[in-house]
Amino acid sequence: MKLFFVETIFLFCFISISSQQSKIDSLIYNIDNAKNDSVQVDELNNLSRFYIYYLPQKAPEYANKAIQISKNINYYNGLAHGYMNLGYHSFRIDDYQSSKRWYNKANDIFISENNDIGLGLCYQLIAKTLNGLGDYEISMDYLIKSHKCLDDARFPKGLGKVYEIMGGINDVFGDYDLALEHLNKSIEMKSKYNDIEDVSRSYAYLGNVYLHLNNNDKAVENYNLALKFSRKNYNLNTESYTLTRLGDLFFKSENYDRSIDCYKRSLEITTIHLNQWGIVRNLQGIGKGFFKKENYKESLGSLKRAIEIAKGINDKVGLKNSYEYIYMIYDQYDSVENAYHYYKLYNVYKDSLFNRKVVSNISLTQTKYKSEQEKIVLKKEQEKKDIISLKEQEKNEVIIYFGIVVIILMICLIGLMFYQLFNTKRKKAKIEVQKLLVEEKNQEITDSISYAQKIQEALLTSDNYIKNCFPDSFVYYQPKDLVSGDFYWMYSSDEYIFFTVFDCTGHGVPGAFMSMIGNSLLNEMVIERKILETNEIMDVISNKIKQSLGQNNKEGESRDGMDMVLCRLNKKTNELMFTCAKNPLWLIRDGQLVEYKGDKRPVGYFIGKGIPFTAQKITLNNNDIVYLFSDGFADQFGGKQRKKYKSHNFKNYLLSISGNNLDIQFEKLYEEFNKWKGENDQLDDVCVMGLRI
Repeated sequence: MKLFFVETIFLFCFISISSQQSKIDSLIYNIDNAKNDSVQVDELNNLSRFYIYYLPQKAPEYANKAIQISKNINYYNGLAHGYMNLGYHSFRIDDYQSSKRWYNKANDIFISENNDIGLGLCYQLIAKTLNGLGDYEISMDYLIKSHKCLDDARFPKGLGKVYEIMGGINDVFGDYDLALEHLNKSIEMKSKYNDIEDVSRSYAYLGNVYLHLNNNDKAVENYNLALKFSRKNYNLNTESYTLTRLGDLFFKSENYDRSIDCYKRSLEITTIHLNQWGIVRNLQGIGKGFFKKENYKESLGSLKRAIEIAKGINDKVGLKNSYEYIYMIYDQYDSVENAYHYYKLYNVYKDSLFNRKVVSNISLTQTKYKSEQEKIVLKKEQEKKDIISLKEQEKNEVIIYFGIVVIILMICLIGLMFYQLFNTKRKKAKIEVQKLLVEEKNQEITDSISYAQKIQEALLTSDNYIKNCFPDSFVYYQPKDLVSGDFYWMYSSDEYIFFTVFDCTGHGVPGAFMSMIGNSLLNEMVIERKILETNEIMDVISNKIKQSLGQNNKEGESRDGMDMVLCRLNKKTNELMFTCAKNPLWLIRDGQLVEYKGDKRPVGYFIGKGIPFTAQKITLNNNDIVYLFSDGFADQFGGKQRKKYKSHNFKNYLLSISGNNLDIQFEKLYEEFNKWKGENDQLDDVCVMGLRI
């Protein structure tokens, strides 16, 4: 059954994206054929916004491109919308703090540009993020600001979203009449101004209100409308939300099988979209359903997974609900110690959330009772005046003197506040200047490294040159940073082809410097001085590096060098001479892999004195494949256990793909490495060269 759900939802995602392919193709065509940079930025932002709804993982790539171009051409409107897209993407994956940060950047630009429409839409998104953080009072303030901006700009289309979010907040705090009014207004506005793509969320919220009013028929009716519109427009986010709410409804109606089914269908979508908040809610729903069905093992598994994810996003509501049901399970198991442990955890989060809810309710109800409070204050003031008129003159004088003292103190206090405000603004201005200087320096450093990357790429042997020497070949080259400590090189003379892959000490800028030294020395030894013996070439290069870096085996000096394999192929006889410095050479012949190890010393610094490099010779047959590589591929951490890929796995994988041509091998290596790495950071530069004789 689980496999069926997985296949179904992936099929649905495929159909969703496929059906939208014409839209994607149109946007990409507009990007490629934009008449100027600002139009290209607008189209990049449109494509990013499209992916946020249909495939959120791809959205940041296009938003960041839009931001970079906007900065280069000072296109502030495009820059602000790029920030908004990054903010909404962060919101979709429950990273609310990052979401706030991106929205605030966009907000500042819209204010400086007097863009009321952009500002109004940005205020809506900030309000949604604040709801996610539980700051409902501040969220309502932003919605009021949004309404004013959009109203002033005569942009009624955006008002439907304002009413939708307001209705959701009213529902949270039990003001169901106002929630119904706002949500029906939202549907009316969205329908009137053709905002059909987003109307599904309003119907889902309307279903929530009826569920809280115990009107299950109306709740199901509105949830079904939400599903209808979300599926019509391929809005998977709203579909998963609605399925979760239907799960809640069926759970409340004690239809636990249908409830679990809805939660599971929603879980598949939230997992694909990396929606951590939704994953927690669905796992809890599945856990509750199995608890009611007395399947405690399945229930515990789902609830404990929910706790792990809830901790990662600081979801206090999710933690409270999970701890409550785990406590109840252990209570059924008659496991007193475990039950007491989880009951204590449940109470901690219950008390915390109760206090927050009380504060929020007080704040939200202040407006409702403001007029009554003002009447009470006016009445008390009139009573005080009546009492004063009846008191003796002496008491009046005391009150007057006391009032004067209070006024003087207030004036002093106000003066102090203005002084502190002035100081704060001055310090803030100074900090802003320092921040701009730091950002400017960082940009200069990034630009310099980017330019260094172009220089290093220009020094690499071109793909065309390598293909002319070896038609069936590839080089898989994936630096960890912009510039790399791995390098590859090839040179063809009348009689020989020289080729190598070398791995310099370190990566990034230090490694790149070493790689450029190695490239220069290879050109000097082979092309200019025409040294033919591979071991002799590496001896000379090693001595040159030690001279250049002042390496004399003394404490504290540089120990930089490189691991490499240098090969020389005789074009006529197919004799291969090679010298290995720490790294091996691998040969695949007739489905068998042969490893040739070399000297256990690097090129450059080495504590052994006077130990020369050695050369090996073998005769190659047609269809033999030679592989040279750095250690970056085998040393990469990844997989389910987050372990190293390791050399023996690398050998086995090369053997498994050796029957393909080298271009296909390149694609498979690229896929294997990135699949293994997954979400882990790349630890080192990667370079693999494959050549078929």
